[in-house]
Amino acid sequence: MEESIPLQDNVRLCDRVGSPFILGIFQPEIYLPSDIREQELPYVLAHEKAHLKRRDHWWKPLGYLLLSLYWFHPLMWAAYVLFCRDIELACDESVIRDMSLEGKKAYSHALVSLSLHRRLVSACPLAFGESNIKERVHKVLHYKKPAFWMIIAAVAACVAAAVCFLTNPSEKSGTDETLPASEIPGDDGTMILYLDQWYKREDLSEDTLRWLEMYNSLSPDEQMAVSSVPWDLYALRYGDSSHVPVALETTPEDDETEEILSEPVRSALDQAIYSAVMERHQNSYSDNYDFACCDFVMLEKVSNLIKGNGPAAYTVTCYGWVFYQQYMVTEAGLECVGGCHIPTVLTFKTDLSLYLLEEYWEPRSGGDFGPDIRDKFPGHLADDALDSQKFIIRQQQSCYSQAVRATGLDTDAVIGRLLDDLCSQMGDSFDPQTIPGQQNSRYRELVKYGEYTLTCFLDRLSQGREPEPRGRIMALICEELLQTRDRLPLNAAEADTGRLWYETLLAHASNLAEPYLKNQTATNITP
Repeated sequence: MEESIPLQDNVRLCDRVGSPFILGIFQPEIYLPSDIREQELPYVLAHEKAHLKRRDHWWKPLGYLLLSLYWFHPLMWAAYVLFCRDIELACDESVIRDMSLEGKKAYSHALVSLSLHRRLVSACPLAFGESNIKERVHKVLHYKKPAFWMIIAAVAACVAAAVCFLTNPSEKSGTDETLPASEIPGDDGTMILYLDQWYKREDLSEDTLRWLEMYNSLSPDEQMAVSSVPWDLYALRYGDSSHVPVALETTPEDDETEEILSEPVRSALDQAIYSAVMERHQNSYSDNYDFACCDFVMLEKVSNLIKGNGPAAYTVTCYGWVFYQQYMVTEAGLECVGGCHIPTVLTFKTDLSLYLLEEYWEPRSGGDFGPDIRDKFPGHLADDALDSQKFIIRQQQSCYSQAVRATGLDTDAVIGRLLDDLCSQMGDSFDPQTIPGQQNSRYRELVKYGEYTLTCFLDRLSQGREPEPRGRIMALICEELLQTRDRLPLNAAEADTGRLWYETLLAHASNLAEPYLKNQTATNITP
């Protein structure tokens, strides 16, 4: 760049640079913003020099070249994005490996300060703040040197993967139920082809036969995009129940749990649960309502194979909390006219394409409520099944969201009226410490509108024209919805103004706010 000036060796300063980056293949140079802070300079240079040492200014253009050649393949796009992420994480790790906690905090501050809001895939340059800043800061602050045994395990896993993917599978001779594709049977309609094998139609369910007809009508490229296989076909091809998920368990806290069932199957189960809950409760309350809906929090799901000689079948038992609501839609917003919140167990019989309800269980009321739950739920779930407040807020927000989408409610107008009422109740003697504790009805109603309240309030706070205490009340509610209390340097209750809390949020957790900002340029706050 002709507009840059040298700082040292291959480092240059430039007024038109927004974030540090490397430019050049054979004689790469590091470009820095002219206004970079002196305390950030050592961390930035260490990061960029780690890129040069690893030759990332060669590898990234090479990766982009491959992406350009195979632009039509979605896996290439995913691989390139992950590659760009990994080279940034690797350089971060190289820099902070021997740093103290204070050094890691300063490095994280530099990352946030010099981050870019990049939306497009690029070949170069290698920019300091280009990749996922939230993930990078988290890894920097929680970095631990990997144990030696973990390195050995990783190497062993790579070797095992290479053996699996670089060798050909052994030829299957087929079973009594299948024939190799080369041995095409007569055209008598008793067999159906799947990949390289023929299967007897009588051994497959009607749903699986329909699935196979659809699958066989696809092109080879389209078939590669199909991720799920009916279980009776899977069992015939790969063996009996050794591949079948028995006692499949997940919990709300374990977001990393790997689901064996594919997304289409999960969607079918979700729909079966929704239909069962609605049928159970829709005629139990008021006949006068505009919209009814429900939400189900899954505490655990257990799948078991039903042994037999026929097509594979399973029972799926779902333990969780049912929240059912009926609403009238008024100018003041949603008015609940009936509903329930109760721990429930639903058991379905399924071939993993169709779910038939076998049991809908609810505890008895009164003194039998607790004992019934402890008898029916697994021991490790009993406490959650007895805690009626643990999931209710997110279930209320889910039902409100369903109702708003279905009825077209003007949420901005409703939220504005609720805020006006809340502010008039508080008056000039507003104490930010008292509202949540008092369980103020207007406050709780604004929380129920969830994402709609966040979108409305963050947009207003971004404009910086809200009077006090109105701004601080909005900040308190946003803080509760985003769950940032005690996670930012400044809590809403301690802020002099709502705008000050908003600027703190953007400076330290802008990724939480951005999905709800109507005006994305509002994140550019002038200090």
